[in-house]
Amino acid sequence: ITIECEPGTLNAKKVESMCRQGITRLSLGVENFDERILATNGRAHGSREIHQAWEWIQAQDFPQINIDLIAGMLEENDDNWRHCVEMTVKMRPQSGTVYQMEVPFNTTIFQSMKKEGKITTPVADWATKRRWVDYAFRELEKVGYEVVSSYTAVRQGTRGEFVYRDALWRGS
Repeated sequence: ITIECEPGTLNAKKVESMCRQGITRLSLGVENFDERILATNGRAHGSREIHQAWEWIQAQDFPQINIDLIAGMLEENDDNWRHCVEMTVKMRPQSGTVYQMEVPFNTTIFQSMKKEGKITTPVADWATKRRWVDYAFRELEKVGYEVVSSYTAVRQGTRGEFVYRDALWRGS
C-alpha cells in the first residue's frame, strides 16, 4: 500500500499511525530542498519540514520509502539541482522518483502568469529538464540504484523492492 505525503502535512503521530495501519510504501513529496524555490513554487513545506518528516519516517519500519523530486521548478538552476540530487543520495531512500515540471492551465502558477501577461512558461526548457533527470539517475546509479522506469530508480538490495506499475503490463 503506497501513500503520497507532503512533508508539511506530517507529524510524528500521523507517520506512526500510517506504519501501524500497514502502509508499505511512503512517498515523500520533497520536490526540492531549497527554501526559496519551494516558496516560489507554492509548496506548503520548507526544508525544515522535509528534515523533520524524514526523522519521523526513519523512526518507523516502512519497507519502502521514496523521495520525489521535480526537475525544472521555477527559479531552479544547475547548482540547486545538483544539491537536490546530493541530498537525496545522502538520505538513501529505497527509491527515488524524478518528474519534470510542467505548468498546466488549471494551476495557480499559470493563473499568476496569465495575470502578469507572461504566457510563456518560466520553468526550465525540456532539454534542461531531461539533462537534469539524466544527471539524477546517473548519480543514483553510482551508489547502487537501478533505473526501473523513466521516473523511478530503486536502490538494490532493499527489502520490499518496489515494482513499478509498468511491469504489471509487460505480460509473461
